[in-house]
Amino acid sequence: MRVEPDVLKDGAGVSRNAGQIVNDGADALAQAVIPAGIFGDFEAAHSFHGRLSAGHRSQVQAMRGNHRTLTDVGDKAYRAALSFEHTEADNRARIDAVPEQGVPGLDA
Repeated sequence: MRVEPDVLKDGAGVSRNAGQIVNDGADALAQAVIPAGIFGDFEAAHSFHGRLSAGHRSQVQAMRGNHRTLTDVGDKAYRAALSFEHTEADNRARIDAVPEQGVPGLDA
């Protein structure tokens, strides 16, 4: 198996960046309050405003959940990249520590 830690780190950065973008969007959407009475002052308008406001809140919550997911994926990808780098460095050090000896039966 071949792993490219730098590619994992790049992907982690992209995921974190996407998480930040969606979080910024959630913040902006949360600030966009839908004023009561905007659709009129009658029962159907109030009912529609209530459903629209509930959908608005739901969308903000979904975006915040997406932010957490994207940030978590980015963090895990970055940690995986570091783990692969440390494992590779440890393996390289162990290989380098093996004394150079001829293989019995193959020495010329």
